[in-house]
Amino acid sequence: MTGQNDSIAVGIPGSHGGGHIFFDGDFDFEGQVKAEVGNAEAADAEDFAEVPPPKFKRLTVGGEVRLMGAYIVKCTGVDKNADGSIAAIHCTADLETGNGNPADGRKVKGTIHWVSAAHCVDAEVRLYDKLFTEANMNAIPEGSDYKDYLNPESVTVRTGCKLEESLKDAKPGEKFQFVRTGFFTPDSKNPGVYNRVVTLRDSFKPAK
Repeated sequence: MTGQNDSIAVGIPGSHGGGHIFFDGDFDFEGQVKAEVGNAEAADAEDFAEVPPPKFKRLTVGGEVRLMGAYIVKCTGVDKNADGSIAAIHCTADLETGNGNPADGRKVKGTIHWVSAAHCVDAEVRLYDKLFTEANMNAIPEGSDYKDYLNPESVTVRTGCKLEESLKDAKPGEKFQFVRTGFFTPDSKNPGVYNRVVTLRDSFKPAK
């Protein structure tokens, strides 16, 4: 399932000639979902770098990536906010790559996830992490205050997130895997809020 926790607008002018292009993708661990590619998409802000670090395989100005389950796009420029942050990314699409690799044989290594800007759900996402900064709280010095070991990032709240339209009727207790982020479930008391219940990668190993 695709969900953008920190989304950024991606404009692809004329990408479908005024019609609609649908792709089937294994984004949902329970089966396939149908995703529409249009003139505007939303991508994860972490998937773009104006000045990319070494070995960066995602999107950058002049670079190409494949939209997961869809075709290859190339970044032609960006719009910026007053503070210099990226407001929008402009791309062109290679429509012939929707069902395969580029005809000219060029290699495109990066693949990024996305949602249709016209067919998505706005949500608040709560990213829960470890409550304490120490793996074994029983090992902290005697007389220490446990409050000194509280993790200030044990919960991060992100608003304005973009989720797949298929999640609009999701119910509390149902679990969904968001690409590269973890497993989430709708909040039981707050409609439109999704809580992360499991991360995908965690090097935290509790002491035995």
